[in-house]
Amino acid sequence: MTLTGIPSIGGTFYLAYSEAEKANKRQKMAAIIVKGGTVLAAAHNKIIDSDPKALYGCSIHAERAAISLAPYNISGSKILVYRFYRKNDELASSKPCSSCAQAIVNAGISWAYYIDSDSNLIKVRSHSLFE
Repeated sequence: MTLTGIPSIGGTFYLAYSEAEKANKRQKMAAIIVKGGTVLAAAHNKIIDSDPKALYGCSIHAERAAISLAPYNISGSKILVYRFYRKNDELASSKPCSSCAQAIVNAGISWAYYIDSDSNLIKVRSHSLFE
């Protein structure tokens, strides 16, 4: 399947899966930012607290990590967010949290794609992530 302005979902999916495999958290998430058919950034979620005694470390969500890695103005771009279950690698709901949704809007990203609870790919205007 090909969506207008985005590389084939198959290609993006495998890039996201490869990125999510790097996650050091219970949830494997990846975010891909695309503009004009070019992948600008790919990132995964991660714990950055190095204290082995910490029950929950400070974490960076994949969406925020991708925004910070984008090499130039990402206004008008699209973000694809994927989450995979660690136990079986199946897709899981990946709608961005409200904090990440705000970062997406603030960055000027126009469209967000995420997986819903039925494993469907959802496309929404970024400001609609708050609904």
